[in-house]
Amino acid sequence: MTPWAETRAQETSAPSTLAQTENAPQDTPPTSTTVSEAELEQFAHALVQVKIVEQRAILSILEEIKRQGFSEERFNAIVSAPSPESLNPPLTTAEQEKLTAINAQVEAIEAQALTQMTQAVVNQGLTYERYQAILATVRQQPELKERAQQLVTEIVGQLREN
Repeated sequence: MTPWAETRAQETSAPSTLAQTENAPQDTPPTSTTVSEAELEQFAHALVQVKIVEQRAILSILEEIKRQGFSEERFNAIVSAPSPESLNPPLTTAEQEKLTAINAQVEAIEAQALTQMTQAVVNQGLTYERYQAILATVRQQPELKERAQQLVTEIVGQLREN
């Protein structure tokens, strides 16, 4: 089961959006780089759009889990069990078939989300590599992180007004 399926849907809140990126895996090692105000604004807009795509993907995955007939409790028990043999009640053949169907859907949802997230970054005038470099810099520099959080808060506020 992928990490997407294990993640619970939460409403994106502006102050925590950047904090959530603290635990996100990094594809590039953290390096300090100069970030202009314009780039920081592009980054903040892209980050908000990436988080929206992530949340929609999580909701789609949760909907698929429910569509397959799993309760949240049973699904969580299955994916967190150290082995299928340790489940009580045991994993049924029907549940295994449903899990296979869920995995196929999750892979499709994740692929679509990745495409949409990449497009969100590109639409803001950044490359994926530059987005990652800015993210690493924001993580390292508290004053830059604070400014990015302010921008994200403003953007989310504008989105909520519309």
